[in-house]
Amino acid sequence: MKRPVWAIVIGILMLLFGGCGACNRATEIMLPDLNKIMEESMVVDYDTNIEKSPEAQSDTLSSSNGQKLEDLSEEDRKVLDLISDTILLDENENIDIESTILKTSYISDYRQKWIVRFGYIGLFIAIFFIIAGIMLLGFKKYTIPIVITGIALSMVSNIVQLVIYSADKESGALIGSLGNVGFYVSLAIDILLLILVLVLDKSFFQPQVVQEDYYD
Repeated sequence: MKRPVWAIVIGILMLLFGGCGACNRATEIMLPDLNKIMEESMVVDYDTNIEKSPEAQSDTLSSSNGQKLEDLSEEDRKVLDLISDTILLDENENIDIESTILKTSYISDYRQKWIVRFGYIGLFIAIFFIIAGIMLLGFKKYTIPIVITGIALSMVSNIVQLVIYSADKESGALIGSLGNVGFYVSLAIDILLLILVLVLDKSFFQPQVVQEDYYD
């Protein structure tokens, strides 16, 4: 019996999702180190700005001054409302764009710890996806249970992360919004894959029953 087309397609998809997921999870595991590099880079940039000439500093300060909230155009207001739930003002009651963006992209210690923890869990699930994809493309025995298990683990992981991160009140609005969108998209893909695997014909992966004829 020829391997069904749906198994090949879903197998390739699981390999792609597993590979991309493994890369993303590896980045999440290294998040604390990446944050340290970014903080050191910001310190270097700050020291460089301090060493500038007074004229250059004046230009920098004047160019960084924001506008009054009421003077914003409709388009700018929509962009700020989209990326941030709080617009920060400077001492002159002007919009502080830099501080607003930094706040909306801030990742709390609570979220960082859980990102690393789920990074390891996600890496395991990504490897499971890769194994399931390989089995869909080249094996029969135990393939369907492993595929279903991998998809189910991914679904549970996404749901648990939504619950865990809902308690994070310190991270920026942009971080929370993008994270939630990613979880919902991943969950929708998992549900679709699971439905396809459950509904489509799986007779190729079922043990072949050999009927023997007995003659007197």
